[in-house]
Amino acid sequence: YRISEAGLVELRRWMATPPALPPVHHTLLLQLAFAAPLSDAEVVALVDGYAEQLRAKLALYRSEPIHQNLESARDARERLLWKATLDNGIATYEAELRWAEDLIRSIRNLAADDGAAHDGDGR
Repeated sequence: YRISEAGLVELRRWMATPPALPPVHHTLLLQLAFAAPLSDAEVVALVDGYAEQLRAKLALYRSEPIHQNLESARDARERLLWKATLDNGIATYEAELRWAEDLIRSIRNLAADDGAAHDGDGR
């Protein structure tokens, strides 16, 4: 199989078109919006599970094999573009991890300030 000349033209046009912002589809945020009936421990467990997934993804993105793949780029410019893509993924997951860890701390601090964790009654 080969891409047609018309396909190459369309691909080039698409690559030069400014992209739309990525859609926000964040399952955890939806879960949190309705999490008031959960206990603090349940919410912390939910967010901590998310944080663990982020840590695993960051470990993968920071791994040596991923960085070695950059060496297979055809030239320095392609390597720069690939690295920029990788760096964006790392920065995104680092920001999400900081947010998740801050939320966990905030929930624990709120519970400590209240003198006890919520018992799941949503108050």
